[in-house]
Amino acid sequence: MILSLRFTVSLFAVAAVSAPVIAQQQPPTIQRILLSKVKSDRVPDYEAAVKEYMGVLKKASSRHPISAWVSLTGDHEYARVDNFMKWAEMDSSPHPYDSGISEQDRASLQGIGPRITSYVETARTVIVTIPPDLNTTAGQPLPPMVEVTWLRLQLGKGAEYRTLAKNELLPSEKQMGRKFLYIGNVAFGDYAGQEMIVGGLSKWAEFDGESTPESYQKYLAKANAMAISRKRDVYRFLPELSYLPAPQQSSRK
Repeated sequence: MILSLRFTVSLFAVAAVSAPVIAQQQPPTIQRILLSKVKSDRVPDYEAAVKEYMGVLKKASSRHPISAWVSLTGDHEYARVDNFMKWAEMDSSPHPYDSGISEQDRASLQGIGPRITSYVETARTVIVTIPPDLNTTAGQPLPPMVEVTWLRLQLGKGAEYRTLAKNELLPSEKQMGRKFLYIGNVAFGDYAGQEMIVGGLSKWAEFDGESTPESYQKYLAKANAMAISRKRDVYRFLPELSYLPAPQQSSRK
């Protein structure tokens, strides 16, 4: 069986007990995911440098959210997730979409970046596109843990799978009371051409005694028939290594 009876959920969720839960006001259409394996003897240095980087963003009142994660399964790695609404936002560095950041703060970010890189053993970047009609996360709080499924499909089955996900997976997840779910297509990097299925987890106990409706089992049967392989992992949010600005309030009354 290619997919499990557990809903194939999610990657990079947020909010530890000590961190405020921030809802996504406008879900991204593009995610850039940097996956880094940190040198075992430099983990404290890496975390300190990332924390310093996020501190500069906070000082500069950046509007660009960045979430940090660490894997709980598979290879031990850190993940940095940047959200974008359009490709042009990635054309400059470090934060062209934050026009209000001062030159001094930009210089600080550019100085900290190489230090972070020096503590990393290996790294890879994945860029995912997320159709709005396959994203249910608008206004939803970001969860504390997540599971991510990278789904490799038979050649030419991508469009068919996304139609299936829209018409059958999303409604069945809603029926089960699961509100945080999105499905993206890997455009560049590792797993290119595969589907990334992302949904929220609050705790490991969600895997205990789970039952699924008939509609979900029918979805699984159809998805399994299209799939070649899958890879599932769970990640935990690191609030102290993240920067999540509060949503801007509308000036309209």
